[in-house]
Amino acid sequence: MWVRTIFVIVAVLLLGTSYAGPTRLPLFGPVPTLRLVAEAAPTIRTSGRLTWLAGARIESDDPLVGGFSALAARGRHFTLLNDGGNFVRFDLGAGGGARGVRFGELPDGPGTGWEKRDRDSESLIVGEDGTMWVGFERANAVWRYAPGFARAEAWARPPTMRRWDANGGPESLVRLRDGRFVAFSEESRWRGQPGLAAVLFAGDPAEAPRLAARFSYLPAPGFAVADAATLPNGDLIVLERRWLLPLRFRSRLALVKPGALKPGALVRGIELGRIVAPWPTENYEGVVATRDDPAEFDA
Repeated sequence: MWVRTIFVIVAVLLLGTSYAGPTRLPLFGPVPTLRLVAEAAPTIRTSGRLTWLAGARIESDDPLVGGFSALAARGRHFTLLNDGGNFVRFDLGAGGGARGVRFGELPDGPGTGWEKRDRDSESLIVGEDGTMWVGFERANAVWRYAPGFARAEAWARPPTMRRWDANGGPESLVRLRDGRFVAFSEESRWRGQPGLAAVLFAGDPAEAPRLAARFSYLPAPGFAVADAATLPNGDLIVLERRWLLPLRFRSRLALVKPGALKPGALVRGIELGRIVAPWPTENYEGVVATRDDPAEFDA
């Protein structure tokens, strides 16, 4: 212990005044600028049970806008959250444009909020009353916020998630129709179990983190869970992602029945389709589901 102490003191003295401490977490600029630019329709408009309807890419004059790891929608109001605690909120206009764009950052969260690792936000839920839940990687924590991220209300580090890898925290957080919550890990596994680690919470994980049960989710070979969403009928769609070198991505949507989510279960999704060329491919990390037609849903 004494040797370590001397070494630390010497190291700091050698650094002198050139060390300014950890780099500040980048924040979006004060002027919210965001545009939705329509993507050209692919030559093939179906993939499995998926049908291409429309697509858009995000552009902004702010170079920091991007890296979105989660999104949520209530009607035509969208919230996008990146992996540094910055968020964008806007309304989707009838012509497909973004209206009423607002930028912001989470008012509180793990750590001091100075470094990016303190705000490694990866998953998002927006309830019917506007209450918001965010899952944080590294901290393996769930925080609850008042509508519009006005303030933090509660938080917890669920014991079942504490040993998840630093890069394997709650990549996806979803609320079932019956009030239960599900958290999916991106890469962590239960010891001796196949599939990826997942947790089923009996209620709000920020309030009752110990009321939880483990299960596993088995994605397609080479894929990992990126996000999940609840369908209007109560089913889940799971967005799976595969990273190919040098920097290419493939995505897959799978359907999961809520009845399959049981303690100790190994859950497999039913493939709905894959997002591969000629469809636009990207590092898709979020999915939401809305319904305009009783016979279909939009994702």
